[in-house]
Amino acid sequence: MNKEFEFENKICVITGGSKGIGKEICRQLLTRGAIVISISSSSGITPEKIVFADKKKHYEVMCDITIQKEVKKIFKRIKDHFGYLDFLVNNAGVEYNERIGMLDVNNTQKMLDVNLLAPIYIIEMAFKLMLRKKTGSIVNITSVVGEVGNEGQFVYSATKGGLISATKSAAKELSRFNIRVNAVSPGLTKTRMLLKETNSQIDDRINKIKLGRLANASEIANVVLFLLSNDSSYITGQIIRVDGLSIF
Repeated sequence: MNKEFEFENKICVITGGSKGIGKEICRQLLTRGAIVISISSSSGITPEKIVFADKKKHYEVMCDITIQKEVKKIFKRIKDHFGYLDFLVNNAGVEYNERIGMLDVNNTQKMLDVNLLAPIYIIEMAFKLMLRKKTGSIVNITSVVGEVGNEGQFVYSATKGGLISATKSAAKELSRFNIRVNAVSPGLTKTRMLLKETNSQIDDRINKIKLGRLANASEIANVVLFLLSNDSSYITGQIIRVDGLSIF
């Protein structure tokens, strides 16, 4: 297959696709001719209003991914129109930095729901559509702190660590269907999520990165597209760190 057209008309679902890393993943897929269903909690049409049209490539859908019945509506629309799914990127996530003894129960529940439970249920739905062609690629966006932990990110790192374990288990289960499951663990990335941190906090974190700078969203997206592509056809169950060699 000509690599230039490898993503042409491939059906892709991206969560958290309206900003940051997710937006860049969508952009790169669209430039390569993919059909992208971008799910966001902040913008787009409701699941009930999705109408797939010839030659249209980008569908922005507003949906709370923690509400299963709403997500199911999106996947049913995909099933009814296309009949299958090629790619899934679980990118949506929330982060509250709280220490043990100062946890907010609502923030804890939200991180569990968005960062771990929603991706698990979405993989379940995606699998059923990928099974129709017995091929597919799933990429979960985790975090380097999910591998090594970090002070002040007790719950956040736990949710990302859980997603890493889920990635490895899903890869083992789905390999028999030629469905690959991998994860990308970004380090500190230049996105709007950093706006809540002070310059001194950011500088302190950059000092712990051996390459001495933040990642750009495109550098994360490049690896995601590699894992979706045929170039990674023999890679599954792997967690790829894109973190400039962060030292905790």
